[in-house]
Amino acid sequence: MKVAILTRDYPPAIGGIATHVEGLLKALRRVGVEADLYVGSNDVKTLLLPFDMPIRDYDAVHVQSVPYGAFVFGAPLVVTVHSPVLEEFAHYRNALKIASIPAIALEKVSLSRASAVLAVSGQSRSDLVGMYGLEPERVEVIGNGVDYERFSGRRDVNSPSSMKKVLVVSRLEPRKNVKEAIEAVAELPKGTCHLEIAGDGSERAALVELTKSLGAEDVVHFLGRVSEGSLPELYWGSAVFLTTSNSEGFGLSLLEAMSSGCACLASDLPTHRALIEHGVSGMIYGNRSELLSCLRNLLSSPEKMERLGAAARAVASGHTWERVAEKVAGAYERVARGRTK
Repeated sequence: MKVAILTRDYPPAIGGIATHVEGLLKALRRVGVEADLYVGSNDVKTLLLPFDMPIRDYDAVHVQSVPYGAFVFGAPLVVTVHSPVLEEFAHYRNALKIASIPAIALEKVSLSRASAVLAVSGQSRSDLVGMYGLEPERVEVIGNGVDYERFSGRRDVNSPSSMKKVLVVSRLEPRKNVKEAIEAVAELPKGTCHLEIAGDGSERAALVELTKSLGAEDVVHFLGRVSEGSLPELYWGSAVFLTTSNSEGFGLSLLEAMSSGCACLASDLPTHRALIEHGVSGMIYGNRSELLSCLRNLLSSPEKMERLGAAARAVASGHTWERVAEKVAGAYERVARGRTK
C-alpha cells in the first residue's frame, strides 16, 4: 500500500493538524504503510501541490483539511475533516469570513469527489451531515491519537507551586474563548492559583490588556508559542488543565493533558464529553459559575486531582497513534479495492 499525505501544516509548524499529521505519518509507517509526505506550508501552495505530485503512483492521496483536495485527480481521494469551514465560519472575524468563502466552495468540491471521508470526532461527522448534506454512511469517525509514552512522565506532585498551577494550551483566537479562563482565575482569591497560557494568536494583545484591566498580571502568565518538545514538562508541572473553547473538532491538547495525568476541566462540548466523563475522568462545566466552582473544588483537593488525573490517563491509553493508523490504513485498503474493480 502506497499513499501520499498532503498537508499545509507539519512540524516545526505548531498546531493540531501539524501534530496530527506527524503522529499519523510515523504510525502508518510502523504498521507497514508506505506513506510519502507533501507539505505546502501556505494555502495556495498546498492547494496546487497535486500538480507537482506523481499522483498516479499512489493507491490513495490523503488530504488533511478538506479544501486542499479540490485538484487531486488520478488516484482515490481520502480526506480528513478536523473542523469544517462552515462550522468555524461563525467564529471568524468579518475579514476572515470573506476570505473563507472560496475555501467553502473548494471544501464542497473535495467532499463530493472523496472516496473516503474521515472525521476526527462525532461532532465533525454531525457537522458534515447537517451543514453539507453528506450521507451519514459516507463519513467514518477516526479520532486523533496521542504519543502516550511521551506524555506519561513523572508529575511534579510535591511542588506547592505546581499544585496551584492551571494550564491552558491553545491558539489565542476568538473561538478558543481564553478570556473566560483569565476572567475566572481573576475572580478567585489571591494565592488560589496561577494561570499559564501556552499559545499565540490574533487575540494575544487583547488578552494581555484584559489581564491588566483585571489587575491579574501577577496571576496570569503568557508563555507564547511553546515547542512540541517542551509540552510534556508543561503538563507534568501543572495541577489542572483547562480548556474553555466554544468550538472544537477534537481537542488534541486535552488528550495530551489526559495522557500526562492532569486533572482536566473542559467546557461543555460534545468533543470534550467524548473524552471526559464528568466527575470520573475529569470535569465538565457549562457556565462561569460552574467553572469557578470546579476550579475551587479541584484546587482545594489534591486527592481528587490525583484521582481524576489517573482516570484520565487510563482513558488516553486507548487513543494511541497505532490504533488510529490501523483504522486509517483500513480506509486506504477499502478505497484501493474500489479503484481496481
